[in-house]
Amino acid sequence: MCGIAGIIAGTGRSVSQDELAALSESLMHRGPDGAGACGWTAGHPVTHSQVASRLPNSQVAFAHRRLAIIDTGSGGHQPMATPDGRHVIVTNGEIYNYVELRRELEAAGVSFRSQSDTEVLLQALVHWGVARTLPRLVGMFAFALLDAERGRVTLARDPFGIKPLVWTMRGGDLVFASEPNAILRLSGVARDVDPQALYDYLRFGLTDRG
Repeated sequence: MCGIAGIIAGTGRSVSQDELAALSESLMHRGPDGAGACGWTAGHPVTHSQVASRLPNSQVAFAHRRLAIIDTGSGGHQPMATPDGRHVIVTNGEIYNYVELRRELEAAGVSFRSQSDTEVLLQALVHWGVARTLPRLVGMFAFALLDAERGRVTLARDPFGIKPLVWTMRGGDLVFASEPNAILRLSGVARDVDPQALYDYLRFGLTDRG
C-alpha cells in the first residue's frame, strides 16, 4: 500500500507547507520506500519536492508515500507528471490489467519512460479521459489527478473502496487522504459523528452516502 493526501485551497487561500507536511508524515507507515510532494498555483508550473515542507505555498498540493512494488526504481516515483508537466497524479493501489492497457496506448502512439502501472494509469487518463478510463481499470486504486491547464483536480477510487480515499471540507478547503487520521491531524476539521451515517454503516455496511 501507499499513502496519498492533498489540499485544494479555497478562493483567496493557499496550502500551508506545514499542513501538507503533517499529512505526509501521518501516512509514513503506509509507504516507507519514498516520499514526494508537488504544488501548483494558477499561472505557474507545477513544483515538485521530495520533502513536503520545502514546497512553496500553493493553491493545490499533493503528498505521496511510496511502497515500491512495480518498477521499484526511480521510474515509479510520485507525484508523477506527464512529460509536458500538465498532468500530475498521486495514486495508491495496483492496476492489474496495466500491461494490456499499456499495449493499447503504445499502439496509439503513446510512449513510456518506466515500467510502472502508475504511468500507464496517468497516460490512460490523459489519452482517453477520466470517464472512458475508469470503467476499463481492473484493480484496486485511489488517485488524485491534477490538470494544470484546466485548473481541475479529479479524485477517484475503485468501485468497492478497497483502496480508501477519504475527504472533507474545511472552511473553503478540500482535504483528502488515504486515512481519516491524517485529515484529523489538521486544525479546523470537524470531528462530529453523523448519527445517520454511523447507523447506515453499522446496519447496512454502507460507506457511500450521496
